[in-house]
Amino acid sequence: MKYQEPKLVFQYCSTIYSVDIGSPDHTVTKLQNPWKGNFADILSCWNGLLFAKVRDYVNPDNYYLWNTMTGDYKTIPEHELDPSVSIKGFGYDFITDEYKVMIADNFAAYIFSMKTNSWKEIKRHGISNGIYHATSCTILHGIPHWMVEYYFTCSTSYYVQSRYDAVLYFGFAEEKFVKMPLPDEIENKKLWGLVVLGDNLCVIFHQIPRDSLAVWTMKEHGKKESWVKLFSVDHRLFQPDNNYPVDILCTTRDGDVVVTMNGTEIGICNVGLDKILQMKTGFAIKSVEFPSARCRNKVVAYREGLVSAFSSSSSTKDFRKKIMSRLFYVICGFVLLLVLLQRKYS
Repeated sequence: MKYQEPKLVFQYCSTIYSVDIGSPDHTVTKLQNPWKGNFADILSCWNGLLFAKVRDYVNPDNYYLWNTMTGDYKTIPEHELDPSVSIKGFGYDFITDEYKVMIADNFAAYIFSMKTNSWKEIKRHGISNGIYHATSCTILHGIPHWMVEYYFTCSTSYYVQSRYDAVLYFGFAEEKFVKMPLPDEIENKKLWGLVVLGDNLCVIFHQIPRDSLAVWTMKEHGKKESWVKLFSVDHRLFQPDNNYPVDILCTTRDGDVVVTMNGTEIGICNVGLDKILQMKTGFAIKSVEFPSARCRNKVVAYREGLVSAFSSSSSTKDFRKKIMSRLFYVICGFVLLLVLLQRKYS
């Protein structure tokens, strides 16, 4: 998974599409998803698994963990807290050896365990009041991260509402939210997003003037002093007539950076000597028409793998054993066929 080219996935209406950015013609493939006929919010992808919230207008809504390569999937029932949640994501608990889904609002947090197949309330979750909005989770080494917007009211002679951005992550071992320390240069500034580039978590924020973004990477997780400015993005290089900044998705096998522009344009870029992201090549998703942006959700990067969505790495090992066992019998049958043909014609 680490050395293969990433793919891009998005949903248009009720159909899931995959874009192979490593192929010469940037092939767009229609995927057979397990929630046929319903619209899904693709929340994140990690370790070969796609995490989505499916809107079902007939039956109760569900979360899905789905391996797009093997077709393996796990349905997770919606929690009663769900209509009010602002934080949702999934990750891996290395202590209990399983994938987990978690949701939270300003007052409560719950975890869904694949082993017990049930939701569990987290009593001391460490989340602060005042969260207005959270981005989709960005996962690094099994740890889900979110960029959150805090709103608070100052009571003086008048009520003044203010806001600031922060980065939270959830440790499954401690079952607690932790606020990520940010570098002094970007603390209390407008954050644009989170992304994993290479093997590190990166934050993106608006520079002044607002026609550029700066990307900072954390070399050691949780250590404030390990933040390093990676490069800057002047979105006018990609969209001269559009003030909407580019979205940074991932890095390729060669270290180039993949970005989206207006949702239908994909750019593959490299970082120049002046630490400015520069266009290397670009292409449009021509195989899919987008008559309405409201029918399409965001583009997410992922890498395919044989990970099972059901419970833990043990189930993944069982799945691999099954594959290897079948492969062994196929090879044995082929060898036997060759021996019989040799005897027949000798």
